Amino acid sequence: MVDKNQTLKSPIDFFTDFLEKLGTLEKDTVLININHYKRGIYNGSIQEFFERMYPFYYDSKKHYVDFDKVTYSKFITVLRQISHKNQVAYEYKIKYNHSKHYIEYTFTLPMIEPIPKIECTETPETV
Repeated sequence: MVDKNQTLKSPIDFFTDFLEKLGTLEKDTVLININHYKRGIYNGSIQEFFERMYPFYYDSKKHYVDFDKVTYSKFITVLRQISHKNQVAYEYKIKYNHSKHYIEYTFTLPMIEPIPKIECTETPETV
């Protein structure tokens, strides 16, 4: 199958870790909203994330991860692009507060299969 994503070169293996650290974890989903974005800007985690993302973008698309021009909308665009590349499902809801609207995103984390427990019947003496 041909990859139609012409923004990112390869899937991002640290994406779910970033979401879990930045957002609100609820079972197998992570909620990201404007407050998470503001906290990430304040503590520098979004800038660090954009710097790590820079090599994964094609040269013509690197403007998406230019931290000097980041807004909540551009930040969410980057998260959606990575979600498409990593095949991470997401939903959004529009929230209204004092005649302003904000969009909250809920990302569904990929299920990790539990590692089966293997019982060892050999003892050091039998090896």
